[in-house]
Amino acid sequence: MSPGAQTVSGEAVSGLETTGPPSSPEKSGLSTDNGTMANRDDHQKEEYPEGLRLVVILVAVFLNIFLAALDLGIVATAIPVITDEFHQLNHVGKWYGSVYFLTIGVFSPFWSRLYKYCQTIKVLVITVAIFLVGSLVAATAPNSTTLIVGRAIQGWGGAGILGGGFLLMHQIAKPVSRPTFTGMLLAVFSCSAILGPIIGGAFTTGVTWRWCFYINLPIGGLSIALILAFFRAPKHVKPVPATIGEIILQLDFPGMFSLGASLVCFTLALQWGGLTMPWNSGPVIATLVLWIVLTIVFVIIEIVSGDYAMVPRRLIKRRETWANSLYGFILNDANWVFLYYLPIYFQSIHRMEAIQSGVANFPLLALFAVGSLVGGSGVGRIRHVQPIGAAAALLVTTGAALLYTLDETSPRSRYMGYQVIFGLGGGIGNQLPMTAIQGLSSSDDLTSNTGICLLDIFKSDDPRIAWVRSRH
Repeated sequence: MSPGAQTVSGEAVSGLETTGPPSSPEKSGLSTDNGTMANRDDHQKEEYPEGLRLVVILVAVFLNIFLAALDLGIVATAIPVITDEFHQLNHVGKWYGSVYFLTIGVFSPFWSRLYKYCQTIKVLVITVAIFLVGSLVAATAPNSTTLIVGRAIQGWGGAGILGGGFLLMHQIAKPVSRPTFTGMLLAVFSCSAILGPIIGGAFTTGVTWRWCFYINLPIGGLSIALILAFFRAPKHVKPVPATIGEIILQLDFPGMFSLGASLVCFTLALQWGGLTMPWNSGPVIATLVLWIVLTIVFVIIEIVSGDYAMVPRRLIKRRETWANSLYGFILNDANWVFLYYLPIYFQSIHRMEAIQSGVANFPLLALFAVGSLVGGSGVGRIRHVQPIGAAAALLVTTGAALLYTLDETSPRSRYMGYQVIFGLGGGIGNQLPMTAIQGLSSSDDLTSNTGICLLDIFKSDDPRIAWVRSRH
């Protein structure tokens, strides 16, 4: 085995980080010098669902991920109609999308801690129920404020759905199948997120924008029924014993609130600056100052809280955590810029209708899904993440550079072909951070590392921020 190589379930994996101090070979399941796994015997004793039961559980997980990802962009095409109905200014309508991203990012570590100390199935069902309550509030909202509250409740539950989906996949899939299943899960996520604006536009035009949220209720109810009927926790999966008081301390409410307030200020500054107000105006400067101050407060809280922090220092110092989270942050940052930029380009420059714009954006959707499957199966076959991650980054960089050259004279062959390159790279790289983190984390740190990774990814995924960057 080459220096720096690590194993996941007895197979060599060079992650995006390949070095860094694991907890211990015995605890984390990483390789020893002779390339064997310290807990290989334990894996042989583990039990996993098979056959029809496995298929049904996968369908239920995919339905949950589909719903949570669909709502990332389903209101994008409905915002003008909603703001007209509620007689609100357009900048208020931007919160219909932003608040969902913000709450997912802030609450991801919160749910990851609960998954660590409680049974996965119970927490997952609760998160789906919260998401459905938020959907009902949003669907029946009589005014803009109620709709924003409903979207925030959706994000609270959606954070747990996304984190729980990855963790449940880790629990039900055999180690050799985890990269492939993770790729499938992210293919569902990617397709759903990109289809969101198209489906939202169809509902808004054909029925009413409220069906953007009503549609979640029957699908979410079906997923809960399937999980309760078919999921049985594997014997090797057990929550960490803790008292209620210890669990509350682990949730790090001060850190969560300071981070949430910081992101709200940052989002407000980007919404106002250079668009509705000049950058040197009082409100913009005040929100930027508050963002910096609250971010410093958050960092201090995390340092003082130690292992009770939502982002523990001992984890963030490990390369398998910070390198994969940074990779996911940067890659998804690029993905969302073009996801929001290209529809603007198609509709403003080529004068396409919303549905035509969605069709023109299809290569990005299709190749993103294909790339997710290719990336997952590739890791499953060669057990090395690093070369696949480098290839994905190269494709994304090349595709982004080519897309940057588009102008009003660009033919269909160019803007369609460039999306193929970018979408393939984005899809391949999209699932690698989560695959590497889940494969290289010890059982004690798996939920925390998953929450940190999702937090970083969704801090880069605010659609309003991506839209501002695409304009400049």
